[in-house]
Amino acid sequence: MSVLDEKVIAELNELMGDDYITVFEAFTRSADQAVQELKQAVENNDINAVETITHTLKGSSANIGAKKLSQICAEMLEDARNATTVKFNTHLDMVVSEYGDVYESIKNLV
Repeated sequence: MSVLDEKVIAELNELMGDDYITVFEAFTRSADQAVQELKQAVENNDINAVETITHTLKGSSANIGAKKLSQICAEMLEDARNATTVKFNTHLDMVVSEYGDVYESIKNLV
């Protein structure tokens, strides 16, 4: 199974032509920053920041077809909304790992 949904990639390519690559480049720029901010938010046990960051990362991941990353963020978002911090470090590790895979897939794509 591919880290990125091939159907989403094809749809973006159809809509944007060769410019679809810019969507993935923009995603990596914003996601790099978001992952760093998420690490800091978890370290500081800042539930509001975790909620905001994971909400944004969940949506942007889904938009580029990174479904697993989006799902992990959705789970972390739900925990933040419920003020359940016990799994934050586990979720963070999963986000970092999956983002690494997504980043590599994007690098191969562009």
